[in-house]
Amino acid sequence: MFPAFKAIRSSFGYFISQAPTIIKILWAPAALMMAAQLYFTPKMVEAQFAMIDLEAEGADPSLILTQFSDMLPSIGALYLVMAIAFPMMIAGLLRSIVRGETPSLPFYLRYGGDELRVLVAFILLIILVMIIYLVGAVAVFAITAVSSLAGGTIAGVLSGVAMLVFFGGMVWFLVRMSLVYAAGVDGKTLGIAQSWAMTKGSFFGLFFFWIVIMVVMALFLLLFVGVSMPGYFADMYQLIQAADDPGAAAEIEKRMIDAQIALYDLSKPAGWLYAAATYVMTIVSTAIWVAASGIAYRYLKEAA
Repeated sequence: MFPAFKAIRSSFGYFISQAPTIIKILWAPAALMMAAQLYFTPKMVEAQFAMIDLEAEGADPSLILTQFSDMLPSIGALYLVMAIAFPMMIAGLLRSIVRGETPSLPFYLRYGGDELRVLVAFILLIILVMIIYLVGAVAVFAITAVSSLAGGTIAGVLSGVAMLVFFGGMVWFLVRMSLVYAAGVDGKTLGIAQSWAMTKGSFFGLFFFWIVIMVVMALFLLLFVGVSMPGYFADMYQLIQAADDPGAAAEIEKRMIDAQIALYDLSKPAGWLYAAATYVMTIVSTAIWVAASGIAYRYLKEAA
């Protein structure tokens, strides 16, 4: 059985005790990704702002599509940098956790077999999740359509059960795949089959383990938003309140996008605050979940 409480303590113990190693591994690729975000995101946000303006004015859909197509190069470039930086961060941390390797230099910039396997595993997982989602959605739709013929309470119960099974199945699959990267880096494979085999019989322990990790990460995210994006929660509340008023909602969305664009203006203190907070949040959030997956993998490997 997976020792969830021990794994939680070990994960945060590693995060605290190995902070210098974590920073040594993550600071350079995180800086690369932060630079890309600062350069490309304002262009994307401005294009989004222009699309909202065109839509509000009832412009020709072709103009909106043109504006969207102009945004694609920035989106593609940003995702390309992420495809380089994130595998570097994941593989670098997992080398330290599951192999005991650390970079000899005060920075880590390496892109080899481990990073490529992490990237390919990520793409395969996305494809698998999409297939499962589509199959599940079709099944839920079919059950709902058939049960609606019966009408009344039976239809509601069957639809509810179908949705619950669908959601539960997705969660079950994601938990079973939660050790893919750790298994892949340790065994120099894609890690999908290894994660599936290792997590057999440990779903509930791993599920509780990941719930705790997600709660902690959510608290860091709330702190990040509160510090770096003052007024965001108030704007979101107003946007929800204006759900029945498209005009008011559009104005609030414009104000939020203006505020988002301003966050990338490094000529103002708020821009530097946001950049620094985003950089720290990227390092902290990546370190927490990757360390957790590596520690969970080690416990299950020892128990095998």
